[in-house]
Amino acid sequence: MPKKALKRHMADWRVLAAAVARNLGDLDHLRNTLETLNTSLDRIVEVRRLQLALRAAAQQATRDLEAAMDAATVAAVSLNQGVVGTYGNRTEKLREFGLRPRKGPGPRKKTPAAAKDEPAAPRKPRRSRK
Repeated sequence: MPKKALKRHMADWRVLAAAVARNLGDLDHLRNTLETLNTSLDRIVEVRRLQLALRAAAQQATRDLEAAMDAATVAAVSLNQGVVGTYGNRTEKLREFGLRPRKGPGPRKKTPAAAKDEPAAPRKPRRSRK
């Protein structure tokens, strides 16, 4: 069965129900099935309204969640800054709060004194020109 949009199914089923209702004299044996179709159509309308309401509620819940996460992020950043302001940015105490202490500059590389006095050797060309 090919896929159809809900509106198309509903239209087709309403046309069918109306046609069967008009010819109920000849199709009396289908009365219960017609009632089932009509109650199903009513139920489809109710469920579709519920689905749309729940979708809107889910979207609103997502917006509320994002707003709460933004507020939590701002509060966490403020707390982190307060902790660093209180203890300093180099103390190991920061690890307790899940922060990394700032390290100082590493040791300087010592260069030999002789290398400073001598000029650098010219580089070799990467390829020869013809």
